[in-house]
Amino acid sequence: MLSDCLGRSKYDHHKGMLPRPEFFNGQCAIVAVNVHLGYNQEDSLVMNRASLERGMFRSEHIRSYKAEVENSEAAGKKPKTDDLVSFGKMQSKIGRVDSLDDDGFPYIGANLQTGDIVIGKHAASGVDHSIKLKHTEKGMVQKVVLSANDEGKNFAVVSLRQVRSPCLGDKFSSMHGQKGVLGFLESQENFPFTKQGIVPDIVINPHAFPSRQTPGLDFREYERVYDGRTGEKVQSLIFMGPTFYQRLTHMAEDKVKFRNTGASSPSYSSACGRQETFRWNQVWKCKNMANVIQRPVFGGRKIRGPYCRFCESVEDVVRVNVPYGAKLLCQELFSMGISLKFDTELC
Repeated sequence: MLSDCLGRSKYDHHKGMLPRPEFFNGQCAIVAVNVHLGYNQEDSLVMNRASLERGMFRSEHIRSYKAEVENSEAAGKKPKTDDLVSFGKMQSKIGRVDSLDDDGFPYIGANLQTGDIVIGKHAASGVDHSIKLKHTEKGMVQKVVLSANDEGKNFAVVSLRQVRSPCLGDKFSSMHGQKGVLGFLESQENFPFTKQGIVPDIVINPHAFPSRQTPGLDFREYERVYDGRTGEKVQSLIFMGPTFYQRLTHMAEDKVKFRNTGASSPSYSSACGRQETFRWNQVWKCKNMANVIQRPVFGGRKIRGPYCRFCESVEDVVRVNVPYGAKLLCQELFSMGISLKFDTELC
């Protein structure tokens, strides 16, 4: 991964430790601790869209594709004419060949998309062995290398360069482990601003600190900010300041997984499928396997299920179903030091 904000740590006080250079991809962003429209719950982040359009956290990713063919002259072999595989361009049914030259390689600067052929390779019999770009793979051709190795094979390497801007689902983190996922891109006009006109780049939720227990953070200075949507002064004081945030390699574009064909459950017909499944005779043999943990433990409490901890009785004890939203609200208020107790009544 290449980036304009790629840096290297110069910390040399590692006596007794092996030298290990660490690279980080990040920038010093203006971070505000505030709840913004509910899109930054817990560890989520809300970023300024204008900051990302100006190039913040933008990176370049280099992906290489390699293919080999037999060199019959160097190896001293005489393969069959139909089995001879070579590089070249031919009409392919598995992908598009619009960006390929006659030698089977794309030209420098070609913009390849998903489904394009990156290396054209076919046999003399007409069998297509080309390499196609998979889903989410795209980029601009940066370098094409054609060479040979000592084993008598010709190989080609095509490098693609892709520029990526942050999108929803990408993970970011500060140098103190305050990691979070980008949950919403807000326009600069709707972001809060100070009286000096400073607009934050990132807005994080204050509820993320009790859960993460982030070290290195000290709330001492607060800013009086104004709401960008209404222009009114915000009643609460907002902590805002520069913080070094780094972009991690966990990106939503690399984690997209889907399938449109094939069985959704293991197959019982093939031998490979039978090895991955749990046979019925194994289930029948292990049916009484958990009986030992179901028995009362010697010396344990005699009461099973809900009971009163004060009188150790099960009388007048009922189980109440609470909605998940109420449970989540109780936990959010508990992180701010507010404890809730539910008062129940018999129907």
